[in-house]
Amino acid sequence: MGICVLVLSVTGTSVKNAASTVFALLVITSFFYTRDWLKGWNELSKAEKLFVIGFILYMVSGLLAFYNESDIGKYIKVFERYFRFFLIIPFYLLLVKKKISLLNYIYAGAIISGFFIFAVALNSYLRHPDLPASGHYHHIMFGELAMLNFGVMLALLLTHNLKRLSQLVILISMLCALIAAVLSQARGAWLVLPVYLIIATVYSIKEKKVSLNSIAAVLVVFVVISILSPVGGLIKKRIDSAITDVDQYYTNNIYDTSNGQRLAMWDIAFHVWMKHPVLGTGPGDFKNEIISLQNKGEYRKLALNNSVHNIFFQALVAAGIIGFMIFIFSLIVMPLRVIYDSKYIDRESRLLIMTVIIAESIFGLTESWTLRLPPVSVYLIYITVLLGHYHAMKMKSS
Repeated sequence: MGICVLVLSVTGTSVKNAASTVFALLVITSFFYTRDWLKGWNELSKAEKLFVIGFILYMVSGLLAFYNESDIGKYIKVFERYFRFFLIIPFYLLLVKKKISLLNYIYAGAIISGFFIFAVALNSYLRHPDLPASGHYHHIMFGELAMLNFGVMLALLLTHNLKRLSQLVILISMLCALIAAVLSQARGAWLVLPVYLIIATVYSIKEKKVSLNSIAAVLVVFVVISILSPVGGLIKKRIDSAITDVDQYYTNNIYDTSNGQRLAMWDIAFHVWMKHPVLGTGPGDFKNEIISLQNKGEYRKLALNNSVHNIFFQALVAAGIIGFMIFIFSLIVMPLRVIYDSKYIDRESRLLIMTVIIAESIFGLTESWTLRLPPVSVYLIYITVLLGHYHAMKMKSS
């Protein structure tokens, strides 16, 4: 199981079928080794039980959304994303029952991934310098995993007293992951970086890990790298482009740009939700809504896509207000609630889970990763491993 988690951390959104294969192996393993499901359930705290129930409810919200579905084939394909939340539960219960911590494999995978993802990004950039760097899958998924693992390594540095050599290796890997994320041109990956820096600053000051001078020195290094390297020019170019796209959309209704397309889809999603406020239009129907508008002469240049490119609008339009509330409860509220529900202090788990949830939420502002299998698998395995580690540490403390 540890090797599977490590492989996912390194190759989850770069290598074809890596995430799905790892997910399947972990689920199959959990069915082989878990005999007494009730025992694992009874060992959970109230918050942990609600966390599991939340995943079940999320799958149910996908089932309820079938009420308004018109494209059955597309719905069946999309529903797999919801069903994985149910399938991961046996793996979580196995970790709880056996008191297994696989956190070190996530750490190891994150460190290795920095170098691996950088190599993939560099190869992609050298072959196609005018395109965003990526692996087998979409460049947004590629960049978001790089930045997610950047956050994992940052949490590792903040919560462990490591040798100088280990710190150096991790810092180099973080720099590689950061460069890969920038080359991927994934907006969500860029947006989460300042949040990481804020978390690190607050945590460091609170725990008296480093001085303000050290934090200032790190910030200066980032600024210098941004100014003197091509990375800074790329970031500036994308920021200027985003400002122009937003201005053109709201001033001249021009939406045939990357950011303009997103703004148009969010606007459509809101109005579609207003027509189906309770259960939504169905997970596979958003494209049909765009086609309907285009047949009326509206949004003719808008690409046909079932993804709204925002996990919050996606939840509203696909499953209505019921699905949206279940989504917030299951994917954000309950994972955070679990780590603050115990008198046993585990700063490592708290910082890591908070970092992962915040990162995934920010990624979701510009990308509907809940509709993409590799990111869904990464989220589910990361969260269950982190909460499984938390449970194991809690049992030792008690």
